[in-house]
Amino acid sequence: MATQSAAVVVKMASSGSSSLLDGYNSFIALLPPGLLTAMAIFGVGLFLWVTGRWLWKHRHGSQGGVAKGAPVLGWLIALALAAPAWIIPVFIIVFGGLVNILINVFSQIGTSIGG
Repeated sequence: MATQSAAVVVKMASSGSSSLLDGYNSFIALLPPGLLTAMAIFGVGLFLWVTGRWLWKHRHGSQGGVAKGAPVLGWLIALALAAPAWIIPVFIIVFGGLVNILINVFSQIGTSIGG
């Protein structure tokens, strides 16, 4: 059911990039139901936990052990878990919109030139 809702959101949010969305939705349909939702929830939870832990350690003056910067690895893992359900569909929508804008601009340029 979760894969269907993600597919519906992707189809509703875009109008011009149907071929990209159709391919992605057919890929999502192959996955077991609920897997994307579970991965996304775990990814967001991991992101919040890693960020909160890092902020808490820096609040008390600790540099967080060996890694003195931000917990980039934890954020990347959380991003990879949340990507199939939320980030990739948003990227497809934005990318499809940009491609449609470029196509319209170039077709207008071609028409104004005389082609």
